[in-house]
Amino acid sequence: MRYVVGLMMVAFFLGGVGLFAVGVRELTRRFGARRRLRSAEGEIVRIEKRQEIMDSDSGRTADFDYPEIRFRTGSGGDKTFIFEIGAGARTARYAIGQKLTVLYDPDGELPPMIDSWAAIWMPNLIRTIAGPIFIFGALFIY
Repeated sequence: MRYVVGLMMVAFFLGGVGLFAVGVRELTRRFGARRRLRSAEGEIVRIEKRQEIMDSDSGRTADFDYPEIRFRTGSGGDKTFIFEIGAGARTARYAIGQKLTVLYDPDGELPPMIDSWAAIWMPNLIRTIAGPIFIFGALFIY
């Protein structure tokens, strides 16, 4: 039992350090790229539906919509991407043909994203906050 607890402590600590490091690195990259990002009008061309397990004990699942968005860059090329944050509301948040403002990096260092605060900052902010929580969890196990 001692080895299992020790392994959990190490796993939580390393996971927390990794989450924090990736979150800070990506927040720094996005903060530095703000001036370089260009705006374009995108259109949803397809909606990918994914069913994800919400509770493994009961087998309860939820459906999430991930829009595939096509937009034209300033240089005239068409790009398509699937937005990484799915919408899981009971009513459809996205519709095929819907117009959205998209931000893209002409240098290609950052992936395209929908122009919203949550899309730009939220995933990496969550990683940055979750990292120390895992680290404190490891210290608590210790």
